[in-house]
Amino acid sequence: MEETEDKHILERLSDPQTLITILYLVAVAIGMIFNYAKYIIFGINIFDYCDLTDFILFPFSDINVLLLTLFVACICSIMFYVDLKLRDLFPKLFSSNRISKSRYKIISLFLSCFLFICFIFVVSEKYSANFYKKIATAENVTIYTRDGVFNGKYVGKTSDVLFLYDANELKIFPITSNINYYQIDKE
Repeated sequence: MEETEDKHILERLSDPQTLITILYLVAVAIGMIFNYAKYIIFGINIFDYCDLTDFILFPFSDINVLLLTLFVACICSIMFYVDLKLRDLFPKLFSSNRISKSRYKIISLFLSCFLFICFIFVVSEKYSANFYKKIATAENVTIYTRDGVFNGKYVGKTSDVLFLYDANELKIFPITSNINYYQIDKE
């Protein structure tokens, strides 16, 4: 019974729709972590300013998120292949009372998820620190509102707000009727 369930799960994982869905969910998670790390340096919890469409679009907000997602997919595929080979090479390990196949799968899943999350947090922290160091070279933005004209470095935006860095602080502008328009200044 367990062997047929394993084959059923493996067949479902080999289905392109399932793999693409899992890969996209991983990309959304990586995008969320990257955006959180990017804005937390400024003391901003980005999730307070996001809505559902922002979460869905996080993977496409930065090419680094897509590249990291593809890298993680390749590593996971290699780990899965190595795991299958280990099962073939050491079948007695699973037939003994030390560890069952179901326990091994649970341990392997939790260990892989833990390592994956740690890896993503380390990479996103390095990425955001690098972003913060390079903020001086970011594009200049001019925002025209009813209250005046504001200049600064473009940090990012969600569907509801625009983030601008000026005078060592992050300014948040709601994208509403308050902003007449904004332009990215070419140097």
